[in-house]
Amino acid sequence: MLTLPLLPINTVLFPGMPIHLHIHEERYRLMVQKAMAADHLLGTLYQIIEPYPIPPLTPSEIGCIAHIIHLKTLPDGQIDLIAVGQDRFRISEVMSYHPFPVGKVEVLPTESPRTLEVVRGASLLYKMVKSYIQCISEASNNRETESIQNHLHQFQLPDDPTLLIFMACEILQIPAFEKQKLLEILPAPQLLRTTLRIYRREQALHAHFSKTSWEVAQGLTELN
Repeated sequence: MLTLPLLPINTVLFPGMPIHLHIHEERYRLMVQKAMAADHLLGTLYQIIEPYPIPPLTPSEIGCIAHIIHLKTLPDGQIDLIAVGQDRFRISEVMSYHPFPVGKVEVLPTESPRTLEVVRGASLLYKMVKSYIQCISEASNNRETESIQNHLHQFQLPDDPTLLIFMACEILQIPAFEKQKLLEILPAPQLLRTTLRIYRREQALHAHFSKTSWEVAQGLTELN
């Protein structure tokens, strides 16, 4: 059981993945400062932050531990930081909200991370992620495409099946609430199957819309 400061964010952090955060609220700046003075760890939780108020945290909520690896304090006191996701966790108890949320959390290791199904399925997922990245680059405008293509030459997918699954989840261009559902799937085989299903869906959608001319797509947009 760990005690962590709990930072609501409007995206989803997966284990092994980096994240850039801009901290502007005074209470969360204090949270980061205290974390840096201790173990450099924060508990990140997906929350719909704007334009709605942050709802109370519940013991059932699942997030990801973030290890701060770089921090820059701006002249106005705001903070830019880079962190890397570690283990997932479930809130066991919210201990305090003042001046920022603090809770006891239960670390949630990935279940059955290297079964035969996961190892075999990871090779298929590897190919689908490569294809998906190519689809994203083709769907971008010329300037974006050039930037993405240059990045692809240096882009490497991990060999570790579990890390590959988490990276595949991170890359997906889907709403954050749908990514949160993926974060909450603890068994690796189930997470793999769900991720593959989403990739098939997204690729089918891309194939469908790629057959639609720009003029038709623009006309459909104007109708809406």
